[in-house]
Amino acid sequence: MENKILSLSHNDLDGISCQLAIFEKYKKNINFFNTSYNDIEKKLKILEDVITINFKKIFITDLYFKKNNFQQLEKIIKLNPNIKFIYIDHHEYEESEKEIIKKLKKYSNFIFIHSLKVSASKLTFLALKLKNLDLKKLIELVDIYDLWKENNRLFMMADARLNDATNEIDKNIQEFSDDKFKHFVNIVIEEILERNKKRNIRKL
Repeated sequence: MENKILSLSHNDLDGISCQLAIFEKYKKNINFFNTSYNDIEKKLKILEDVITINFKKIFITDLYFKKNNFQQLEKIIKLNPNIKFIYIDHHEYEESEKEIIKKLKKYSNFIFIHSLKVSASKLTFLALKLKNLDLKKLIELVDIYDLWKENNRLFMMADARLNDATNEIDKNIQEFSDDKFKHFVNIVIEEILERNKKRNIRKL
């Protein structure tokens, strides 16, 4: 059996876009999990139950973990030394959370990628060293919206369309294929740019 990738991510625009980047990198053998902040503890318990020796990497993206969540994660990391855990996020942490992050960094199978300056999806795109220009355009739009860059001319256009598309992807992500991925990215970018063009024309 081929090694699998597991992706646990926030069920919002930025979190789903992280998973699009992971899909672009690996294409197959990916198990997707999405969660709200309220359900992180529950999803980590599920994660602990479903992990098998067939998993090679586990991505945790765009999720703000509290101290107790990091403690749960540490337990899972200890029990699975042959699995690489990649945690990618852009939220600010409390001092108690920073202390346990520092502790987790000592585990050889834990990678922590963090920045307050960009969205989690942009961090994921950069960390995976992706080259897909269409996905790059999409993630730039996500970055504009997720970080609330209201002065950017594409901000208003990114709002409704991207969130609608995210909800659709969240429902169907287990069946996400390469063709669907390309179609989704192209449709979203074209529609947003077209709306922006019309909006600018109305301003003239």
